[in-house]
Amino acid sequence: MKIVKLTKNYYLDFEKKHTHSIFQSLSWLESVASNNYTLVYLGVYDNDKLIAVCPFVKRGLPFFCVVGSPMKGVYSEFGGPIFDIEINHAKALEIVCDLLQYILKRYRPMYFQFSLDKFSTDYEFLNRSIKNTYSQLNCKNSTSALIKANSSIDEAWSSVTGRARTAVRKAKKNGVIVKDTPFTRENISLYYDLYSSTFSRRGLKPRHSRSFYEEMLSNKHKNPLFMRFAYSDSEVVSAAIFLIDRGRVIYLSGVSTGLGLKLSAQSLVLWNCIEDCTEKCLDFDVGGYGDTGIDKFKLSFSGEQYSKETFQYVNPIFAYFIKKIFKIVL
Repeated sequence: MKIVKLTKNYYLDFEKKHTHSIFQSLSWLESVASNNYTLVYLGVYDNDKLIAVCPFVKRGLPFFCVVGSPMKGVYSEFGGPIFDIEINHAKALEIVCDLLQYILKRYRPMYFQFSLDKFSTDYEFLNRSIKNTYSQLNCKNSTSALIKANSSIDEAWSSVTGRARTAVRKAKKNGVIVKDTPFTRENISLYYDLYSSTFSRRGLKPRHSRSFYEEMLSNKHKNPLFMRFAYSDSEVVSAAIFLIDRGRVIYLSGVSTGLGLKLSAQSLVLWNCIEDCTEKCLDFDVGGYGDTGIDKFKLSFSGEQYSKETFQYVNPIFAYFIKKIFKIVL
């Protein structure tokens, strides 16, 4: 097998013909990778036939860079290769190993991250094999939860905790109304203002710039996103952005004003979406745990928990200086 860099047009052509996650699509990658990052598209050839492609996000100088598929810190749940439909387990593993070796030897990254598509048929086999093959890669677990598509409205309602049900009732009692909201520049601007205020209340800086959300807007016809606002009278008090990935609706981002928090408006936004998912036979994903500021809120919506694994390599010298300078443990 041979690995070569692809132009984005070659990558796009392969992507269109094969099953993949939204997180592996060109439109999503170009939305979430800012000007600080370089997108690298690799193709795997076997006897002159392109049998897999894999996107990577790179930042930094040669021999002092960070590389990820996906990159840490962007709204991408996983990366990894898109395979030709005829690939079996053994060939898929060979492809993944060749890609890992290529990246680690070619770029010698200070930090490297790799997460496979959790919802692909090869996931469990490939994950287990990587653990057994690459001792230099650390494996970190993260969790999320699904409210399954085969639930009825009553089953979905009973699956959420009493805390969430109380919050939803409170919002309804206080007259909060949830509406589908067009994905327009004006609404994105309003959303970002709420987003910034939400982080300010927690004494934090926003994780993403306004341009990050504007990029998602520019690709709205390619990326299946939708937005909902919650109103108290005519005032927007809460909002959320959701993403659809192969029959799964993901809670991507949520914000509330001070009044919205008092009214439990975000709980009603999520329940409104869960109701729609149940009616349309879509899974609802809470979007992952790991942020102590909102985990309690997400956990109140319960669901069937599942784990995801991320493989990481951190250069020891790089990790030492990051810890000393920024007080961050990688």
